[in-house]
Amino acid sequence: DVSQWTAALLQGYLNADKSHILVEVTARAVHPLLEQLKRPETREGAFQLVRFLLLGCQHSSRTFRDNLLHLKAIAVTAFAKEESVRETDNNNSSSNTTTTTTTTS
Repeated sequence: DVSQWTAALLQGYLNADKSHILVEVTARAVHPLLEQLKRPETREGAFQLVRFLLLGCQHSSRTFRDNLLHLKAIAVTAFAKEESVRETDNNNSSSNTTTTTTTTS
């Protein structure tokens, strides 16, 4: 998986005390990764890297602060989609229960 390879490379920089490189990589790479969080097919790998870059390397909070509104928007959108899916599932479940009850009566 590309995200695991990338995380291993970034961890290597951290282990080699090259945090200045990580700060620069984070500043340049985080926005495209945040965009990838919106797509289901890239979400898991992007999340691993975003988590490593923004939370795992506590050498600079600048990038985290600079992207906080974007992170909030992604979280709000994801929560709204999840709630919509739950409501649809609940409606389908109650429809199926009603149909089953009506059929057996």
